[in-house]
Amino acid sequence: MSSWSYSDISTCVTSAGTFTFNAASGDTIILDPDACSGLGTSGVRTSIFNRGQTSGYNFAAAFLEEGQHLVLAGTVLVRSASTEAGYVTARDAVLTDLRTKMKSALGADATLTIGGDSLVVRCEHLPEQSGGFVKRVVLGLVSATAA
Repeated sequence: MSSWSYSDISTCVTSAGTFTFNAASGDTIILDPDACSGLGTSGVRTSIFNRGQTSGYNFAAAFLEEGQHLVLAGTVLVRSASTEAGYVTARDAVLTDLRTKMKSALGADATLTIGGDSLVVRCEHLPEQSGGFVKRVVLGLVSATAA
């Protein structure tokens, strides 16, 4: 993967449609790189056993990379409204759209676009929102592809 920046994440194409992150115009979710994690990171797995009656370990198999667990977190950015009521309506529409699209990725593959690359993902943790007027959102994606 040539791009490792959360700012380069642009779309997630799901069976329910495309959700756009970090859009240059319109209402969107701007990802906060300091609150995101997992992009380009894979854990390592193997079977490790204690050696019988001696110091050290026995390794039962080769060391292999796991897939990737991504946590995406950001803030809803509304550009389309000029009144408080309009802002709330637009903000809620963005959050509803994100939830609908991520729910469709629970049981079906979605494609996350990162710069010029893409990653096949599924939703592992549906979006959760926090905050008052300005909403923050966090969601989890998982990819079977090792980093």
